[in-house]
Amino acid sequence: MHEVRKFPLHATGDLTFEMPARADLLHVAVQNGKPCLWARVNPKAGMTGRRVRVAGTGQPLGTDTGRHVGSFVLANGADVYHVFEVV
Repeated sequence: MHEVRKFPLHATGDLTFEMPARADLLHVAVQNGKPCLWARVNPKAGMTGRRVRVAGTGQPLGTDTGRHVGSFVLANGADVYHVFEVV
């Protein structure tokens, strides 16, 4: 049985989350003023570290970024950030 879990995004740069193996990163949005990442997980799967990179528009991404997971807006649209899987 799968379920969706939320992971708060607290900073820019590389972030590592402990989540069940093979989690499917679904969506990024702001909830109650705080950016979050949602993932579909199998809670019975073993835990593993997953890395994402949060970068503002115009910031360098590096060469190890994979799939774009989503983007979010803060400061009434003044700041736009993008979330990528790190491979």
